[in-house]
Amino acid sequence: MTSDVIVGNVFDKYGSRNPIYRRVVEGYFRQLEDFLGRTRARRVLEVGCGEGFVSGWLSARTSNAEVIALDLSAAMLREARRAYHAVRFVAGDGYSLPFAEGSFDLVVCLEMLEHLERPQDVLREARRVSRRFLITSVPREPIWRVLNVARGAYWPRLGNTPGHVQHWNRRGLLDLLRRQWVVQEVATPFPWMMALCRRE
Repeated sequence: MTSDVIVGNVFDKYGSRNPIYRRVVEGYFRQLEDFLGRTRARRVLEVGCGEGFVSGWLSARTSNAEVIALDLSAAMLREARRAYHAVRFVAGDGYSLPFAEGSFDLVVCLEMLEHLERPQDVLREARRVSRRFLITSVPREPIWRVLNVARGAYWPRLGNTPGHVQHWNRRGLLDLLRRQWVVQEVATPFPWMMALCRRE
């Protein structure tokens, strides 16, 4: 990763008042809650936390767990710290996580692997610091780009969200994850894919 902050959709995806989009996002979080419950994690790391919304959500649903969240952007971290006081926010790079081996029960990488030139290296670091589980999600392709085109977004880029340099279908995601993790389940909360993985 570089020090540049890469953004995707340039709208408030969590605060949108569009009823269709809100329903889609609710489905995403229902699936995340299901996977989270299966891990029974007491110490959680989110890599690439951005503005901290998901970290705050994780903290609220794991009241007895410690949630630590990492991001490159100082500006994002300042915003996150103001909003989510129960989470410990740390500046750092997903390619070189500043934590000891086996520091967490669960590592979460949500909607960030598609922004990376070397996602396999971040997954390797996640495996190093996780004792047990990984939850990750990515846009499901080519559905993601088709939906962008349908809503009139990013036409010159053929629907590709700015900053997305990786694109996976189910088979491609499985191939990526299975290099380092045991994939327990892949779910498809439309229009994403979400995987629950464990260490061997």
